[in-house]
Amino acid sequence: MTIEVELKARVRDLFAIERALLEQGAKPLGKEQHIDVYFNAPDRDFAVTDEALRLRVVDGVSLLTYKGPKLDKRSKTRVEHELEIQDGGAMQAVLQGLGFLPRPPVKKTRQRYELDVVEYCLDQVDGLGSFMELEILVETKDEIGAAVDLLESRLEGLGISKDQLLRKSYLELQLDIKENEK
Repeated sequence: MTIEVELKARVRDLFAIERALLEQGAKPLGKEQHIDVYFNAPDRDFAVTDEALRLRVVDGVSLLTYKGPKLDKRSKTRVEHELEIQDGGAMQAVLQGLGFLPRPPVKKTRQRYELDVVEYCLDQVDGLGSFMELEILVETKDEIGAAVDLLESRLEGLGISKDQLLRKSYLELQLDIKENEK
């Protein structure tokens, strides 16, 4: 079982964070364009069950991801299953044919870095702004606490406090904006 331990924070200056990461010895992994389409199930509301089903296109490669409910109160840690899909359009048609309802797409530019076992994602999300996600993969629930501690210390090393952390997904933030516009 793969568990993704993740912390997310809104940031003001992605360039300053990028400079700090490079100064700390982080290895650049590349820049990507993401288009994420989330789906809601026909038999339950994923917003209520705290699950996510996402079809992501990253520079032309399609990935289908299921994320289970969050596993702790400090982070966005979830069991995650992901697989590459040959034809993202066909997969979307299959999901919709089964009654899964697509949500508005989330589009972002992501710059990825790696330092030790931590992946840093610097995201510019259309309509939402700038964010940083820190991720680490663990195999058991017993490892979650130590992983969150490590990620929090890495954030503090970049001048980001725990007060800046968000537990909402980009989709949730996007839907919050649309709800406030009504």
